[in-house]
Amino acid sequence: MKRAGYKLFILIAVFLILVIIPEKADAKVYTESRKTGEIFRITGTGSLFIDADVTGIEKVYASDWKANITKINVSKKNKYLTSKNGVLYNKKMTELIYYPSYSKRSYFKVPGTVKTIGRHAFAGSRYLKKVVLNKGLKKIGESAFENSSINTINIPSSVKELGEKCFSGCMELKTVDNSAELTEISGSTFKNCIKLKKLNLGSSLISVYGSFYNCGAELYVGAKNEYYKTVDGVLYTKNMRELINYPGLKKGDYKLPDKVIAINEEAFQYCHNLKRLALNENITEFRLKWLCGCTSLEVLNLPASLEIVDTGFEKNYEDTIKYEDSIKENTYDTLYDNRGYTYDAVYDIPGLKKITLGNGNKHFKIYNGALYSYDYKVMWLMPFAKKSLKIHKNTQFIVNKRCKNNFRRIIVPEENKYFASYMGVLYDKAIEAIEVFPGKKNKYKIPPSVRNVDAIINYVVRLSDYGYFYGWGAFYVGGCNDVAANLKKITVDKGNKYFKSSDGVLYNYDMTKIYAYPHAKKGSFKIPDGVQSINPDAFSGAKYLTGLTLPSSLKSVAVHVAGCASLKNITFKEGIKTVYLYGGNEPDEISYYTGFIGGINIKNIYFPSTLYDITIDGINKSAVFHAYDKSAKHTTSYGQESDDSHSIRSTKDYIIDNGYGYKTRNVRFVEYKI
Repeated sequence: MKRAGYKLFILIAVFLILVIIPEKADAKVYTESRKTGEIFRITGTGSLFIDADVTGIEKVYASDWKANITKINVSKKNKYLTSKNGVLYNKKMTELIYYPSYSKRSYFKVPGTVKTIGRHAFAGSRYLKKVVLNKGLKKIGESAFENSSINTINIPSSVKELGEKCFSGCMELKTVDNSAELTEISGSTFKNCIKLKKLNLGSSLISVYGSFYNCGAELYVGAKNEYYKTVDGVLYTKNMRELINYPGLKKGDYKLPDKVIAINEEAFQYCHNLKRLALNENITEFRLKWLCGCTSLEVLNLPASLEIVDTGFEKNYEDTIKYEDSIKENTYDTLYDNRGYTYDAVYDIPGLKKITLGNGNKHFKIYNGALYSYDYKVMWLMPFAKKSLKIHKNTQFIVNKRCKNNFRRIIVPEENKYFASYMGVLYDKAIEAIEVFPGKKNKYKIPPSVRNVDAIINYVVRLSDYGYFYGWGAFYVGGCNDVAANLKKITVDKGNKYFKSSDGVLYNYDMTKIYAYPHAKKGSFKIPDGVQSINPDAFSGAKYLTGLTLPSSLKSVAVHVAGCASLKNITFKEGIKTVYLYGGNEPDEISYYTGFIGGINIKNIYFPSTLYDITIDGINKSAVFHAYDKSAKHTTSYGQESDDSHSIRSTKDYIIDNGYGYKTRNVRFVEYKI
């Protein structure tokens, strides 16, 4: 009897384990080939076996290897390809075609026979830290190491060509030992190499434009270089007439040498440690967007010679005012030229305390520390780090209202016809829309007349009239610099007919839509049942949000969690059919979201069995998605029905193919009473 009871106990225990524990991911690797025998797409996870009849890898589609490949084996009968230690080469091993992106090795030495590193060969390698390139190597292909985790690499003297985006997005890259005498480095080669400290460019360089966007490195060229010159890591043309690049990691102050008459537009962008910048009297044009990402800049000295700081409106600002009605409808810091085109004017310089202007300037003036047009109608740049801001009585238009600031209050003279201040917040004259929100405010009560609160929302990515951020056409990035970073609670005056609040969160008047979640509000949040929609950016920058639950009343939902640094769990409840989830965590996006530079680190995301449309972008790769593996799903570019939708084999494959962890929820937990 005891033995029978023991067997029953074992059977029940095994049954419960099978019910409770989800099955582990074990997706296969899939390949798609042309009639010619070339593979053009690879998806899945694990090891890849290449048959004898495969003729090669179609280079145009090399970036479509959305696969977690751990190693590659090639049939010995294959006449075109071979593999060694799990790495793919051409048959003669003169080209390294692909290094498995999920190989656990941290060190790799390229064989001595290799002459070419193929396009995207090491792109996205997650675990690889150090690569030793061989003597005799001639070419490193386009995007060869793009978005990989390498921190150390050498470039041998034999290398004659670096492809575009070769090291773009290598955010962990610290050391490049370059012995090559390259004549050209261009096409975002070292874009977003934010930790690279020093780079030797050699003596043969002829062209270097567009290579060091958001790169930290001090640059050095040989004394015999005929085209360029470096002084303390700063790169100039040989005759010192143009400044090419200022190192992103270089600390301290910088005074532009007297010889310089021109500045490359990327020279100062994302120089995070630059404290003080002084321009010389040769500079007549200095566009303020060139300071984007100078988050530590405290003092900006502008010369008396300055004529243009942005789109040319300094000489003809009436064109700006002419489009006033259109500007009021636009939630971005955008100027319109006389052809109706727009210009994005987001400058991420929250540390700015002081702006000076040379005596006798005929185009600009300084008032209460801010830079204005000569007649004070346009405020071009404000000192964001000051404790308060007072605008001029003549001011009609304010550029760059969305930068993070240190203001406790904003003051407006009563005679100003365009703006009003109420409880320290800057509004339009009718007090219907927030114009500038004081960054130090931790509580905000919305007045009765206010109907537009875009200024307190971090609009990370937005649809425009001409296309989406990832698609074709125009795009805008506005308010992504965490303007309302200290806001813990939002309340609404009882007389307001547009908004209501509950638990400090802002809704529309009938409580069916969430507009804004306070960025400094702590803890987890369950969206109430009955909410039918949310502003996709409602939670962007909510740095203390730990958990988010979305109810079944949200049949279709897009949610952006960029800047949610404490967020660990997201749960989409049963009934939700469409999900677009965006995290802004890709290396290519870091330059847009410097206010959220810490990134996200979500642990678990739970999808419902009702999910039909799914799009995931920019979530940290360590995240684990818990989902029901159903093959009838399809995904779209925008998280909604569109002509761009296409079928996917299964939710599991989609998640794994995009580099995320996966656990199936095919078996639900059922509580049994024994």
